Amino acid sequence: MTSWRTNEKELKDHTHRLTYQGIEKIKFNAMFLIKKKINDSLETFLFPAFTLPFLTAFGVNQANPHNKGEWLL
Repeated sequence: MTSWRTNEKELKDHTHRLTYQGIEKIKFNAMFLIKKKINDSLETFLFPAFTLPFLTAFGVNQANPHNKGEWLL
């Protein structure tokens, strides 16, 4: 038969473990959301700024927006 003290200790250990797992999950989710927000920001602001000169340099037709990616001969 287990004593009351043993059950209390197991309960505290289990609660601590669940709390730690919960905190780790929250930290993981927060980091995921932060990374996603940074990636979205980079795509929104840096992607056009860096790719437009390269696209223009390699002859992508910028005059007609429907023909993006069409190579000029």
